[in-house]
Amino acid sequence: SHQMQRLSQISKFRPAFTPVSTRAFTAAPAEPAPKFGPKLDAHGEPRFLEQVKLFYANAAEKTGISAEKLNLIKACEALVRFNIPLRRDDGSLEVITCYRAQHNTYKLPVKGGTRYAPNIDLQEVEALATLMTLKLAIADVPFGGAKGGVKIDIKKYSLGEIERATRKYTMELIKKNFIGAQVDCLGPDMGTNEQTMTWIKDTYKNVKGEQDINAEGCCTGKFISQGGIAGRAESTGLGVYYATRTLLDTKTFTDKCGLTPGMKGKTFIVQGFGAVGYWASKFIEQDGGKITTVVEYNSAVHNPDGLDVQDVKDWMVKNGTLANYPKATQKIDKDPGSYLTKFAADCMIPAATEKSLHAGNAKDVKVKAIFEGANGPTTF
Repeated sequence: SHQMQRLSQISKFRPAFTPVSTRAFTAAPAEPAPKFGPKLDAHGEPRFLEQVKLFYANAAEKTGISAEKLNLIKACEALVRFNIPLRRDDGSLEVITCYRAQHNTYKLPVKGGTRYAPNIDLQEVEALATLMTLKLAIADVPFGGAKGGVKIDIKKYSLGEIERATRKYTMELIKKNFIGAQVDCLGPDMGTNEQTMTWIKDTYKNVKGEQDINAEGCCTGKFISQGGIAGRAESTGLGVYYATRTLLDTKTFTDKCGLTPGMKGKTFIVQGFGAVGYWASKFIEQDGGKITTVVEYNSAVHNPDGLDVQDVKDWMVKNGTLANYPKATQKIDKDPGSYLTKFAADCMIPAATEKSLHAGNAKDVKVKAIFEGANGPTTF
């Protein structure tokens, strides 16, 4: 108020002068404070990281552990985001964004997948690392959780370009001490395979091999001839099959779902026919189950009498789509996700990506039991 009085006195002697601060003060009304909160998607639900925190809070409140310790467990210890240059085959230069999150280092090394996807971001990596910690702890595996990835659409890059990006990504992780058999062991995930992991191992071994006798242990999922182990390719899908089989053999579970016990004759909708969905389907088929619907990112097929799992996989690998698969009674290549809720079945295995089943389509799901194969495929 004293300043305003002083300005008023000055203005009597200098009528042409109007201080900027006075104009701003008298002309601009106070704006309401912005409201900060989790971003909501098209279905009014929070993003993936908040979903994981909601699931965590729901379970944590039943543990009797103090809130301060639960917050400590929930917190992600370290995240890195960095950019790498990529020289394309045509000589042009691109900048690629990369990530790695180490959620909990109480047990070392930390362990987690390496995802190559065009829509990966920092909050997704933190959410997936959190889930890794919880999965490992529940299974009593003495590692901490981690996750990482490269923001790249592998369908748009040559093998040589992906190799250069992978080796550069590994070099940056080495510099930041975010890789190593005793520190952070990378695994495969969406968009990565045995070749990707072998490039990572080779790069790390070339740099650290003389100092680290366990250099080959910097990552899993390598070619068997390059230090990988037999059974790794089918391990995740096999785990989904074991969980599904166990629950279907548990009468209290099947009674609650309205199913008869056992795998034989059960029908399944499977979303995602990569390493997880394909192998889970293959073992389910061998055990007498029927895969009636397969949903991929660009197409989907249905046959109420059951699909031949290996035949569907071979067609997808050869053609890159299921749109023209001849042994399906119904197929689609636009909005393939609609096939998740279009058909009825006994069970569903979402094995693609997070938030596949959400507030927008949950009411239309026509199955009695859902066995999650992906990371966080159902929203809170």
